[in-house]
Amino acid sequence: MRERTLQSRVADALNGYTGCKAVVTCGLEAGTPDILGCYRGRAFALEIKVGGQPLTPMQRHRLDQWRTAGAYAAVAREDFSVREFLEAIGEEADGDL
Repeated sequence: MRERTLQSRVADALNGYTGCKAVVTCGLEAGTPDILGCYRGRAFALEIKVGGQPLTPMQRHRLDQWRTAGAYAAVAREDFSVREFLEAIGEEADGDL
């Protein structure tokens, strides 16, 4: 599977959930995660990788920056579960109410 195909699938799946908005990024600052979004008031950043590709040092740095800022940051591979990812975010969001 191509990375762009997985990006589109993950973004489409995320946007299928009520309370979730995700966009595929392109042309932003070097290393910017492939998908940025928000679910129930919680920001997230996803780097898409296929075929066992490793993160570049810059991608790892950018994900760490998003985490430091309070966002959920993860690497999404072919077996990535959008449902499980959003459930984890939702459980933490519920705990803050």
